[in-house]
Amino acid sequence: MEVREILGLHLADGVHKPTLFVLGGQHAIEWIGHAVTLYVVDRLAELHGSDAEVTRLLDRVHVVAVPMANPDGYS
Repeated sequence: MEVREILGLHLADGVHKPTLFVLGGQHAIEWIGHAVTLYVVDRLAELHGSDAEVTRLLDRVHVVAVPMANPDGYS
């Protein structure tokens, strides 16, 4: 086992709120989970302020997304 960093994304505005945690995939063969997680975070960031439902969600929660929880699985 090697020790690699687990990277994540955090959408927040600095105000204390509940956290929505999204885990994309645990295993290397779950590639679609990684891609979907990145897509969802991209869409949330893109639509914030222009889509009422997304803005309401992000006004209520922080989003923490980890697209790949096991980077050693790719080596």
